[in-house]
Amino acid sequence: MDLGRLGALRPEGKELATVAGSGSEHPVLARAHAVISASPKLRSAKSWVGRLPGELKPLTGTVAAPLVEGGVLTEQRSKFLGLFPSTRFPERDPGPERLLRSRLSAVLLGDREPAERDALLLGLLVPLDLVGGLVEKDQRRTAKTRAKEIAEGGVVGTAVPDAVREIQAAVMVAVMVPVVTSGGGG
Repeated sequence: MDLGRLGALRPEGKELATVAGSGSEHPVLARAHAVISASPKLRSAKSWVGRLPGELKPLTGTVAAPLVEGGVLTEQRSKFLGLFPSTRFPERDPGPERLLRSRLSAVLLGDREPAERDALLLGLLVPLDLVGGLVEKDQRRTAKTRAKEIAEGGVVGTAVPDAVREIQAAVMVAVMVPVVTSGGGG
């Protein structure tokens, strides 16, 4: 989704093609752009969601490294049963998460218009039914309605390309499962 937002991917029918010279400085996005560019054939967004985690290994460590460097997460290495190495990335600084939750809550309750990144993130949270955790219990109905409106493009129009919209839930699962299973769920 970020590569699409940055103009580094363009739809060609139901497949995605890369736009030359438009990658990202972010290490994961740059690697994903390179992998997609090197592919001998065009593939759908759904296909890339299934392929990229294997192509970008070690994904969890790559995503977590800048967050560890920035003091948001810590890295804890251990051995399961004394034999199998395991790395967890628990939260060190809750500030960035609090700011994000506060910003999304303001968007959901109508106190703030969604920025493009907010709309993309809410588009991922809606199909996974995770919006309710961002607001108080008595505000959940309103928040879910607003989130659905944003995710369907009612507020942000074409901020989420059609090709990516159909696989939003799969993207969230592909990214979050390794983090959660490594203990990064905080």
